[in-house]
Amino acid sequence: MLRLRPAEAGDSATILRFIQELAEYEKLRHECVATEQDIAKHLFGTTPKAEAVLAEWDGEAVGFA
Repeated sequence: MLRLRPAEAGDSATILRFIQELAEYEKLRHECVATEQDIAKHLFGTTPKAEAVLAEWDGEAVGFA
């Protein structure tokens, strides 16, 4: 079953993995300099700069927006 939910601070590693996988697919992995700490700061810090939504299939993260 598909579930969409707001991303939480504990999702930083998962979001980074999705970003890195997309960069790898696009053959731009060398351009990807984000870290888990960057994701946590900019999505969940005291002044968030963006929001994210995770897509889960049967409880497993399968994508984000």
